[in-house]
Amino acid sequence: MNEALITKMSVKAIGCKPTGGLPTDESKPNPLCIFMGKATGIKMGEGSDGRVWTALKGTFRGTNLATGISLRSGKLFLPAGIQEVVEGAIKQLPADGGVVKFAVQIESIKASNPIGYSYQARNLMPMEAESDELADLISTVAAPAQIEAAKPDAAPAPAPAKAGKK
Repeated sequence: MNEALITKMSVKAIGCKPTGGLPTDESKPNPLCIFMGKATGIKMGEGSDGRVWTALKGTFRGTNLATGISLRSGKLFLPAGIQEVVEGAIKQLPADGGVVKFAVQIESIKASNPIGYSYQARNLMPMEAESDELADLISTVAAPAQIEAAKPDAAPAPAPAKAGKK
């Protein structure tokens, strides 16, 4: 997996076109991309136009469903309304850290607003908050038997018996 790294990820940054390929049946959504990641925080800033923005901080992967290209970034901008759901989960994490794991498919759907479409998200897995950022690594690498064997009070394994003389 040699995915390119980009400085900031968004629907536009990974090349998705919300109006391109809208289904002829206007009630059906147009799948655009999949974003997944582990969000650890929120970054705020102000653009040159004076508008305040927020981005998710963490580790993220975005896949353009039209091209199949996947990219990674440490900063993610999700469409308005969708990002706020992830931000809400991040704000519930303990002060000493944690992560919010999520995977969503972003879709565009025809709308009667000035731009002609709206975004919607389809959860590909339940959003999950973990207070220990290393929990998944620990559970994968350190099997219970390995943890028991590493404890200082664990009895040493018996030495193999030596074969006797005949």
